[in-house]
Amino acid sequence: MRSLLIVLALGALALPARAVDNTQHALGLGVLQEFTGGSSGLGRPTQISLKVALKPRLEASVMFGMTLGHDSVFVPGFKAAWVLIPEKNMNLYLAGAVGIDLRSVEGLHAVLYQFGPGLELFASDWPHVGFTLEFGLAGEAISKGDTANALGTAAQTGFGAAGIHYYF
Repeated sequence: MRSLLIVLALGALALPARAVDNTQHALGLGVLQEFTGGSSGLGRPTQISLKVALKPRLEASVMFGMTLGHDSVFVPGFKAAWVLIPEKNMNLYLAGAVGIDLRSVEGLHAVLYQFGPGLELFASDWPHVGFTLEFGLAGEAISKGDTANALGTAAQTGFGAAGIHYYF
């Protein structure tokens, strides 16, 4: 019975898309904001995101966020997303991301990762604007500047994010 369910699930993933080719949204520029700051409680800055549709169901994003001041923060990252359900006005996808959190106070550095589903909605009147919602699990490995213990404290938490992209 279990093998039958696996075969049916794999067959459903292999069905051709009956929707708009995702490459019509070939290059997107936008912003993404996390609702949670991770277990360290330090929050993340709003990130600028550049998305590229590599294939009809595969997207890649380069992101970076920065704040200046007493506690300056720079967060570069990369995200890959596999579109599970492409539709004319919606994409349901599964994404994974990695990044580095560099902070000026106390030499804090964190290697970040995220994994979870996302939803991108396109209004029929604004086909080049995508509204993004994501959630899932996030983790970070924190170092307080100690190179011998560079991946000192591992932490995991849930995350939520929202964003908007304009596609050229």
